[in-house]
Amino acid sequence: MTKPAVSLTLEIHYCICSLRNGFMIEIRDYGAAGDGTTMNTAAIQKAINHCSDSGGGRVLVPPGKFLTGTLIMKNNVELHLAHNAALLGSTCPEDYPLQPVSKYPSRYN
Repeated sequence: MTKPAVSLTLEIHYCICSLRNGFMIEIRDYGAAGDGTTMNTAAIQKAINHCSDSGGGRVLVPPGKFLTGTLIMKNNVELHLAHNAALLGSTCPEDYPLQPVSKYPSRYN
């Protein structure tokens, strides 16, 4: 196995957010594989969407290396990376499609 040319590794040791309703799901339950080569974008996004649709909570990334492209975070969802968990950014530009721009004004516009 060759290492990706570019990778993004995130590791969070302390969580400063509190769970609103105690709901927690793990991305492996949605088909994610922490082998460092399987593309996990769809599985992780499905977990984020389900968590948000259920009122919010925590999406847990367990130990492992999870390759992904663009992820869209949702309201009231906390993405929590366990110790020795890593999100690896894909090196393929196709895995980062352009996202629609909101037609509603934002304080960041």
